[in-house]
Amino acid sequence: MHQTFSKPHWFLLVCILLLSGIAIVPRLPLLTEPFVGSHLFRQLQTLSTIEAYANQGVDLLRPRTNYMAYPGHLLLEFPLFQAIAASLSNFLKQEPLVVTRTLNLLIGLLSAGVLYGIARHYYDSSAALIVAFAFLITPLNLMYHVSTLTDPTAVLAVLVATNAYLHLTKPHASFRWVWPFFAALVVSVLIKPLYLLPLALMVMAEFSTALIKEKSMWCGFAGWLNHRKAVWIPLTFALVVMIGWLNASSLLSSGQDVTSHLGWSALRNPSFYITITLRYLFYIQTPIALLFTMLGWIWLRGNTPNNRMHWWVFALLPCIYYLLFANINRPHDYYSLILVPFVALASGGGMQWLLETARTHANKVTAAIAITSFLLGSFLYLCNYWLT
Repeated sequence: MHQTFSKPHWFLLVCILLLSGIAIVPRLPLLTEPFVGSHLFRQLQTLSTIEAYANQGVDLLRPRTNYMAYPGHLLLEFPLFQAIAASLSNFLKQEPLVVTRTLNLLIGLLSAGVLYGIARHYYDSSAALIVAFAFLITPLNLMYHVSTLTDPTAVLAVLVATNAYLHLTKPHASFRWVWPFFAALVVSVLIKPLYLLPLALMVMAEFSTALIKEKSMWCGFAGWLNHRKAVWIPLTFALVVMIGWLNASSLLSSGQDVTSHLGWSALRNPSFYITITLRYLFYIQTPIALLFTMLGWIWLRGNTPNNRMHWWVFALLPCIYYLLFANINRPHDYYSLILVPFVALASGGGMQWLLETARTHANKVTAAIAITSFLLGSFLYLCNYWLT
């Protein structure tokens, strides 16, 4: 982990808080609007389950939806978020819509805080703050952090698991991180199992490094199993939970199960690649951040000896994710929410490089111009997003 700069970057912190406020405040009037946002059918479907729970009581294995004939129910994901939102709605005596959207907004802010903690494993505090800021103002998050979907909860679970994993892989790691690691893994596999792909790739990167370092692959394999018991044992249990849940949900659901949208037929359609490219450039990150993302891949490759292999995870993650889950991603842009924090992490490497060049007097003006351009460009992009 990099050391914090000796002088506090108060100006930078104030700018980030201000721009984050600009990213959040315009969404507040949307909390009471039922027909605002993308994929309204899916949002209203989830909201109908929350309202049914609030009015009729919580039944985790029989969630009612607005288009399944009685006594039909649909288990696309474990309805943990729906149950919490309904319980809060009854406790606060507020409309489920307002409570659900407010809850997702708070989950988004909490995710930014956890992402800051992850970024501190790689960068200085100033670059980590910019990573959290980039995460908050990404257009995809602007759309879905006030939605009624369960996806922000799944993203938060993956981020908590990733942060715990990075702590567990440190020298002399504390085993107290095993419990949040396991709990977050279970929540993730119950809601959106495919969202665990980034963490799975990070584990694979470290595992492959362990094999390469040893003369014998068997020695590397045995050594990794011995030193990473706190990682592979919770992962194994989570895998068992995922398999059990997928089988149970297909049996309990009256309609389609979670695997019905998986497939690769979209890969044969040229429009898939155009859609995904535009989504990456304009929804998953802001155009002004693309240069910082590419610089971040280079910086991570040469400046993170303990996590050196992670650079290719951040660089190739979007391609791997879209190729593995092509059919479900083509029509559903919200399935790209899991990519946003890891793209923001990569862009932090470019900002880290800029901040390090600012340590020399000759580069301070250049770095100040670049950072100001990043913040101003993000602000203008944000204004354009809201005005259109």
